[in-house]
Amino acid sequence: RAYKTSTGVPDGKKYPCRECEYQATTKGNLTRHQATVHEGKKYSCDSCDFQATTTGSLNTHKQSRHEGK
Repeated sequence: RAYKTSTGVPDGKKYPCRECEYQATTKGNLTRHQATVHEGKKYSCDSCDFQATTTGSLNTHKQSRHEGK
């Protein structure tokens, strides 16, 4: 029986990328990795030329650079 670690992932459970050596601990992390690294997925700022690889990074950028303008 595989016991879960503090991250909630069973010991030793990995989701390997088929295109590189990356191994994710969740399917969601693997999906995000494939989209941003291998498919070039970017989230564009509507106020400048900044592009982020995650929506969280884009939101952080908008709050720190454009809030109050």
